[in-house]
Amino acid sequence: MPVHTVGLDEGRSSLPKLAALAHAGHSSLLTKHGKPYAAIVAPDVLLKARRKPASWHCAVPAVACGARRSPDISPDCAKNGNKPW
Repeated sequence: MPVHTVGLDEGRSSLPKLAALAHAGHSSLLTKHGKPYAAIVAPDVLLKARRKPASWHCAVPAVACGARRSPDISPDCAKNGNKPW
């Protein structure tokens, strides 16, 4: 399946559309000055890409350990040697 490529500025303005595409299984590549900069992918793709997917707490620390939750390391992360930041 081809990857949808957009510039960073366009991606910023069309984030809801890109998120919906990712949810449907279509990845998007964000570019900055024509070079790959970031990717928007479905959660399952992110978890499969990790070598030891312990939990979402480790995979996405900014969400799991952000301002709404304690920055402490969860037991799952600690046993795998991962840190929340």
